[in-house]
Amino acid sequence: MSPNPILPVTILIVDDDASSRRLLEVILTQQEYEVVQARDGAEGLRLAAMWLPNLILLDVNMPGMSGYEVSQALGKNPDTAEIPIIFISAMAQTANRIAGLSAGGVDYISKPFAPDEVLARIQVHLQLRQLQLELTYKVADLEQSKAELDAFAHTVAHDLKNPLTALLVNAVLVRHHTADMPKVNTQIQRVIDAGRKIEEIIEGLLLLAGVRKQAVPLEPLDMGSLVASALQTLEPLREDIGAEVTLPEHWPVVRGYAPWVEMMWTNYISNALKYGARPCQITLRAEKIAGNLVRFCVANNGSLIPQEEIPSLFTEFAQLSHLHNENRGNGLGLSIVKRIAERLGGEAGYHVHAGQACFFFTLPGVTTA
Repeated sequence: MSPNPILPVTILIVDDDASSRRLLEVILTQQEYEVVQARDGAEGLRLAAMWLPNLILLDVNMPGMSGYEVSQALGKNPDTAEIPIIFISAMAQTANRIAGLSAGGVDYISKPFAPDEVLARIQVHLQLRQLQLELTYKVADLEQSKAELDAFAHTVAHDLKNPLTALLVNAVLVRHHTADMPKVNTQIQRVIDAGRKIEEIIEGLLLLAGVRKQAVPLEPLDMGSLVASALQTLEPLREDIGAEVTLPEHWPVVRGYAPWVEMMWTNYISNALKYGARPCQITLRAEKIAGNLVRFCVANNGSLIPQEEIPSLFTEFAQLSHLHNENRGNGLGLSIVKRIAERLGGEAGYHVHAGQACFFFTLPGVTTA
């Protein structure tokens, strides 16, 4: 058996039987493990807190504290709670193994020991622990990177707002004074259009950062009022297109944060207006689904999204290749909807319902007594 590649590795043996401790010490030191020994549970707790070993071999039957009690005490200490524990005992019945696992152990070895089995089980759990630690560190690094990226995006977006606003104001003034110069006026309008797209991206970045960090109160929502407000915001666009919007007869009560939920409706309905067929028909639906959730759907009679593009729909800055360039957004809207829905305890997605493209989000329902 080759030595464990993660060195130095410290293993704590807690056993009142001196001969068992000596045998385990011989087995382990031959593989270059550092061994610490305790004669009872109290000493085991003290040495575990002092050495913070990589793994603990813990006898079940000891005077004073049993191995199960020691394991439970180790689990209550944040410093030792994650140390893997392998129980050792002369009792090999299934009930004892289950009791050991229930008390916080990761494995169970029966006496008398088979050296190869002891080493094999130890190495497996050391490697699992190492992988767990590596995953924990990577998750922490990702969270740190995500927080830094959010802070950077927020700072950059905020710093860009003032000069961009000044640019747009002056561009509008120049356009007004060049009304009799068609070619110049056209170019100025392109500058204004580009500036407004940049403004949308900045607002989207600020919103994404805010949704991730902002704590909001969750309360029962008057969904009919939120939908009406979103439709009022989009009324000029709806009227220009001549779209027909069909609403359900009643709205189930859900829990959420009204400004964010209205934003989700505005995004979905705006997309349906822009990308629906002509004449445009939009249907809003609400239905209760499993898990005390309510699914809200915005369906339109536009073309279905190609299957290969569905996985990237709700990814930041993803754009649909089947749309013409002038119809493509900035790729932030759907990702904002997804993040909001998840923050509110639901999800966002896309499916085909009765042959129509349907974008949906779910929210927790409010149960009535």
